[in-house]
Amino acid sequence: MARARGSLIYSADVLDELKQAVGDARDDESGFRQKITALQRFLNHGMSRFSLESWHVVLTSLFQAYQHVHKERPDDKVITKVTSVAQLRLMSRDLLLHRGGLREVDAHALKHLDNFLAALRCLKEAKDSVDTLFQFLCTNYYDPPKQEDGSKEFTTVANQKLSHDLGTKSHGSVVGNNAHDSLSYQYGIQTPEQMSGNAAHKLHLTVIDMRDIVTRWAHLQEENDINVDDFDPESLQDLLLLQGTSAFQAVLRLLPDIFAKFYKCLELAKQWWLLAHQIYPVLPIYRPVPPVTSPSKDGTFDDEGSDGGDVQSAAASPVVVAKDDVSFQEQLVSLNEDIHNTENMLLTFRNDLELLLDRERHFESLVEAYEKVTSQLDEKARERRALTAAREADSSSASGDIRPTSSGRPDGHPQEKLMSATEQTRDKHLLEAAEREMQLLQFQQTLLLQDYLIQLEMRPSLIRFTEDLRMKTREAESHLADKVAEKQRVEQSIVANRQGQNSLAVASSLHTAVRPESSKLVSSHDSGLLEEGDNGEELKRVDGKLEKGARLKGEESKSQVARLQSRPQQAPNTTSQSAARDPLKRRRRKSFPSLARQGSQR
Repeated sequence: MARARGSLIYSADVLDELKQAVGDARDDESGFRQKITALQRFLNHGMSRFSLESWHVVLTSLFQAYQHVHKERPDDKVITKVTSVAQLRLMSRDLLLHRGGLREVDAHALKHLDNFLAALRCLKEAKDSVDTLFQFLCTNYYDPPKQEDGSKEFTTVANQKLSHDLGTKSHGSVVGNNAHDSLSYQYGIQTPEQMSGNAAHKLHLTVIDMRDIVTRWAHLQEENDINVDDFDPESLQDLLLLQGTSAFQAVLRLLPDIFAKFYKCLELAKQWWLLAHQIYPVLPIYRPVPPVTSPSKDGTFDDEGSDGGDVQSAAASPVVVAKDDVSFQEQLVSLNEDIHNTENMLLTFRNDLELLLDRERHFESLVEAYEKVTSQLDEKARERRALTAAREADSSSASGDIRPTSSGRPDGHPQEKLMSATEQTRDKHLLEAAEREMQLLQFQQTLLLQDYLIQLEMRPSLIRFTEDLRMKTREAESHLADKVAEKQRVEQSIVANRQGQNSLAVASSLHTAVRPESSKLVSSHDSGLLEEGDNGEELKRVDGKLEKGARLKGEESKSQVARLQSRPQQAPNTTSQSAARDPLKRRRRKSFPSLARQGSQR
């Protein structure tokens, strides 16, 4: 496993890649595998860049520096055992307040601590993605049994045994080409009875186990005191080889345990997917169908399949259509203003975000510059040691015994001595120059370290501001997209409304042309009804007079009787003639049979 060298465990690019991959809205097998692959890649990236031994060294250095700072001034609030991330932040704050007396190793430890806190924030983002995946599986790939009390019997749609060959097709469903993973070992399925149970029972245990892991993971992401019961036993194995971990064992175990829970959640999600395809004949179980809107006759957008009512009722009067047009124009003006304001606000957010990202890049450049100066300082130190060793060798050879030669003169020519003295002088100057360069590099290193510590103190606030600004930027972009789409719908409604105005004008002209003919038909029909009504009244008067004449007694003149008898004869003749001309009058004549009989008798 690669050791951490003070660099970030997770960078912003890796986190953005994860968000983009898990943001896919597809609910089929390819979308699920894309999410799992992205989360697995994110987990592998973090595990490959994290070293438990290096983190142990960092915590040891920080704890010793913190104890040294508070040694001369004992306080009741001094932390003697680190049990939460919040206490780590307090220790870091106290060390930053006394950064003038920090050693170089303590400064490196603070940088590692900042990387650790950044990794926790990135893993919280991954935890949110895992929560979304868990809710997605609960909604679409799990039908809870009627009895969720841990019993072995469940009323589900399937009771068959789970085959170890995942290429087997169950209920006609195909798991996929990549469904060759072995389920010989399954998380949450431990006892022999559980292993030999049906697939529905195994899926129920898988859901319970994943829910428990996700819940305990959420507890570990909090900055309160860590509960040891939230840890998994796998994260304790690597700590057995480390010494002196009792003062900060909880935070030392935190990141490895989160990695273990991360891995278990991914394995349980894959196991969940395979078991669901073994059990349910149709997946997803619940697929929400978004309402499909289509433009109606009057230009507005109604849900497809709704009752449209009478076709003729869709036609509106010109006044109503004109009012709708004005309303749409007002909506369009309001939307344009809203879009303009949102674009300006979005531009401001992006400029502020760019400034914050510049501060982040400045922080990273400080780290690179500090590492560069440190490497140059190490190189100059090696050169200085080499020059010092060469000078000591020359001085030892110059101070050695001078042996006489056979002629009685000392060995060595004066020119050789002069060259030796020149080399010594040169080495002395080189050594002094190396010392001056080292002093300059040490001064640069001190300045960079002070600047780094200042930026490190402000960095948590800058990170929060950056995340808040990114969230506001995403919300503004989403709001802008919604308003642009609404503007397009309103423009389409305006076009449809104007088309409706043209259609209404054509229909009105046709109605004006047909109206005189219909008036003639109505007047002729009304005149016939009036004529029929007059004849009916005449018949009623004749009938009354006949009855009156039947009651006459005695001595009435024959002329009066003849006159009374002549009037009903004219009425039937007139009625029969009009009935011959009009069928309606013929039917009305048949409705007076008593009148016809009395007329014949008279």
